Amino acid sequence: MSDYGLAKALRRAQEDLRYPLGPAQPLGDMAHDFAHSQHHVRKIGELAHMGFRDVRRVRGDGNCFYRAVGFAWLEALAALAAVGRLLAEPLPGGWPDETGFGALAGEYFDLRQAVRRLLRTTGGNEALEVGAHLLARLLSDVKFDLCVIVLLRRLVASFVEEERLWLSGRSRSRHWDSASMEPIR
Repeated sequence: MSDYGLAKALRRAQEDLRYPLGPAQPLGDMAHDFAHSQHHVRKIGELAHMGFRDVRRVRGDGNCFYRAVGFAWLEALAALAAVGRLLAEPLPGGWPDETGFGALAGEYFDLRQAVRRLLRTTGGNEALEVGAHLLARLLSDVKFDLCVIVLLRRLVASFVEEERLWLSGRSRSRHWDSASMEPIR
């Protein structure tokens, strides 16, 4: 008797709970997965043409956007540090106050310390080691993962509130000035 794929779906759900992000996979794998849609294949081809090579699957649990951006941000910081390109401040406008992290305050402290350590490296193997440890913790520690999600949610909320005040004329300055943001390549 067929279980209509239920056993496979349950195994996949268990794996998704253990692994919030998948490993980097060639972009071509995604094109193969979406071969049924010419529009998806075209968009994937455009990404490849722009220089993108890999894709990561992210668990879709309502926080997938924040998890994906958080992981990509930390991965980019580690990659920049490995080649000696360090940022003076990894977050435009600075780090949010730790009081908003509640039970995740310890993880937030650890995250800030790890990013500071990464930014103080001399590049090369030291940066690779620090970055690998940071990303491994993000993938294996549920509370650390939630901390990064809370951080990104707070940054987005801060941006929206600051933009609202600026547009209403109640604020003359913007921490999120687009001129201060540099794309990470």
